[in-house]
Amino acid sequence: MILIVLGFLLILDNFYVIDFGDVVSTYWPLVLIIIGIKILRDKHRQPEAYFEESGQVISDTTTGRLSESNVFGDIRLDIRSENFLGGSVNNVFGDIFIDLRKAQFPEGGANLSVSGIFGDVTIRCPEDLAVKARTNSVAGDISIRGNRKEGLLPNMNFEAPAFAEASKKLSIQCSIIFGSITIN
Repeated sequence: MILIVLGFLLILDNFYVIDFGDVVSTYWPLVLIIIGIKILRDKHRQPEAYFEESGQVISDTTTGRLSESNVFGDIRLDIRSENFLGGSVNNVFGDIFIDLRKAQFPEGGANLSVSGIFGDVTIRCPEDLAVKARTNSVAGDISIRGNRKEGLLPNMNFEAPAFAEASKKLSIQCSIIFGSITIN
């Protein structure tokens, strides 16, 4: 729609009906206001399949693989898979919350990749799950099972004792540009 309006204004400028430069310099704040209202309005009308009051419940027992992406808004996932193999979650401008406490992990473990820009990441794991995590952030703080770093570029690698021998384990790769990472 924006491209149609822009093209229409450029054609009118070519026929000397209006001066495109004057229109842009006069009305650019109005365009920003309209974009802001659209973002706010769309944020409150999230699709039911993605966001519910209590979060999305994933109980897929066929593939056991997670693949979620979103822009502008939070991702809240309650994983209840009987054979969780891992997967990937990506978000831009919003928080990511993943609850794995009710998931069952296969022998040999699972791999989870999480990335985001401008938002926080929280991953809740079962107490008896051996976790190995490699985390990166540009600015924010990182907390993994009691270990903490904060500030600029607070990268952290964590491996639970006896991770290699554990039958129930999860490898996490998590990157966030501006925000915090919490794994507990």
